[in-house]
Amino acid sequence: MEEVKKEISQKIIDYAIWYYLRYFPSRQKLRNKLTEKFGPQSEKWKRYWGIFPEDIDYILDEKMCSIIEELEVIRSNIRWYITRWKNLRYIKQKLAGKLFLKDDYEKILSEEFNSDTETLLQYHKLVKQANTLKNRNKPSGYIRQKFIESSLDKQIVEKVLDEIFPDWEQDLLYSEFLKIIKAPIYTENPEKYISDFMQGLDFKSKQKITQKLIGKGFMIGDIIDVMKS
Repeated sequence: MEEVKKEISQKIIDYAIWYYLRYFPSRQKLRNKLTEKFGPQSEKWKRYWGIFPEDIDYILDEKMCSIIEELEVIRSNIRWYITRWKNLRYIKQKLAGKLFLKDDYEKILSEEFNSDTETLLQYHKLVKQANTLKNRNKPSGYIRQKFIESSLDKQIVEKVLDEIFPDWEQDLLYSEFLKIIKAPIYTENPEKYISDFMQGLDFKSKQKITQKLIGKGFMIGDIIDVMKS
């Protein structure tokens, strides 16, 4: 181990410390970065004498053992994603993408954030984002798809939707329906226009319209009601 320690350029060690304190990556992400920058295939291999996998082990386990806080970085990432209204699936995907160990982040989510028994969604923040999506003309079905990952999320999401979508969504459905069938911009009686239009369509044309509306997040039951009105 002593021979390895003497062969590692201090500039490589300094870079490893700087990179970690700048980005707080996972150990594996840092390992990949050091290999990319100073490994045998890198341009700086000869300039800084380069490093092998065992040298990286030495840097992480000896030189940076008091700096690297893998579990605390995971906790910080989880807290950040929760404040950004992200659901459990998104959080796990992001942590996996950052190369944190699955066992580590799943244990923290389960034991410290109660992800197995409670939703990670926060009511007041969910209301705010749902209203933002509503103002972008996103229907309740779209919001359900975005936020409901499990039965743990359903209750709070449905509560929010009941509050912010009393009668507004039907008007939005009519509006989107009229856009799809290319109705005049100013249609005095949308219900009658749609009803008359649908009577002249075959099954495939109706199916195509239905699929477009479902793709926008509208519920199939609501679409059928509008078609029959």
